[in-house]
Amino acid sequence: MSETAKEPATVTYAIDAQDRLMRVDESWATFAESNEGGRTLRPETVIGRSLWDFVRDPQLQLCYRQLLDVVRSGDEPVEFEFRCDSPLMQRHMRMTMRSEPDGCVGFVCTTEQTIPQQRILKLANAAIAGESCRRCSLCNLFHLGEERWGEVDELIQHCNVMNRAVPPTVIWTVCEPCRDRMSALHETLRASDTEPPAA
Repeated sequence: MSETAKEPATVTYAIDAQDRLMRVDESWATFAESNEGGRTLRPETVIGRSLWDFVRDPQLQLCYRQLLDVVRSGDEPVEFEFRCDSPLMQRHMRMTMRSEPDGCVGFVCTTEQTIPQQRILKLANAAIAGESCRRCSLCNLFHLGEERWGEVDELIQHCNVMNRAVPPTVIWTVCEPCRDRMSALHETLRASDTEPPAA
């Protein structure tokens, strides 16, 4: 069965007031398996763990913490676009965050478009010593140097990673354009929360 045929279109999960995973739906395991995280991200292994065990980059944590503060302090959901690619597919997705009772927050991740990867890059486990490459957690682009970010085929051409004895280790971060985009979203949401009600 092809990856696009077996993948769920929507994955939902929720965290409690202490940011611990408290609920994942039945699509979670299938999605994790297609991302090569099946064993380590099974529902029974993630329930009760902190969200920040999985969102480790300080810049990405800041983005999420700011949005969680907005969600918990209001009644309106927060939405933004992101990518969560698998080895075979580009996944263009939408995240919706909603407030739930007692400080809990629900997440709905919806796949809006999938595009087959033109070039497949095998990345090493973080425990393997070798060269590294930076990748944005939100747009999934790779750092090509200075302020340049690009797709995997650009990384392969630019850095000649296919000819290395050990595949590069990916270091997840947030690129400058995505950081600016999320900061602008946060500021817009904060501004809307402080606007006086219409007369």
